[in-house]
Amino acid sequence: MKLSPKTVTGVLHLQNKGACDWGWQGLIAQGCQRYVSIIDPKNVQVIQVLVKHKGTVVKVKWSHENYHHDLGSPYTLRLASGDSNGLIIIWDVKQGEPKTEFSDGNKPIQDLQWLSNQDASYDLLVALHPPYSMILWNADTGTKLWKKSYTETLLSFSFDPFNHRNVAFLGQDSIIFIEDFSITKTPSDNGKKFYICSPSSQASSLKAESSNGSLEKKSMSSKNLAQKMSSILVGEPSKK
Repeated sequence: MKLSPKTVTGVLHLQNKGACDWGWQGLIAQGCQRYVSIIDPKNVQVIQVLVKHKGTVVKVKWSHENYHHDLGSPYTLRLASGDSNGLIIIWDVKQGEPKTEFSDGNKPIQDLQWLSNQDASYDLLVALHPPYSMILWNADTGTKLWKKSYTETLLSFSFDPFNHRNVAFLGQDSIIFIEDFSITKTPSDNGKKFYICSPSSQASSLKAESSNGSLEKKSMSSKNLAQKMSSILVGEPSKK
């Protein structure tokens, strides 16, 4: 393995928080500032550092490599990484070198997923860009196959493991389901929305209700105290 031993990555950036993936081969890829560290968890050692990004690395994703291999087409340590400037790099991790680089403008990468259940091609990569754009790439050539812009702000996505046409998107207050994902044409449907309730909003609501209840109790208590003090000082009217 060709190493980059003189590269010191340093402490993490806040944007690196979602850049970590444990691969099928047992190695961990982690974004650290503008670099990608490859870690062997067995001996807790950094065995490779990938250097090419100009922006902060925000996503890393190992290729599944679940296809037929032989001497002419051997297994490779292939990794996709995306940064805050929108650049996606496909790495040959063993050589420590980029194979392809591509981007769609300069919007950051929100999420990355390899298509693992495609017999036609194992080079297809799906990228999500804020606020709501999904792009299907041929990662081997850097060719954009299609781009779909949805109507809701999207944070991440996940494929149905049993049917690749189904995708679930996580939105700000909902989950959006689509059933027409295809590698040959752009999805046309904007999906079905399932609203979710944020625990923080529930807590805020309960806190507000509790606060309002406390204020009402305090108001009643103060009113009763004022009435009692008034009867003591003024005196009750005499009964005739």
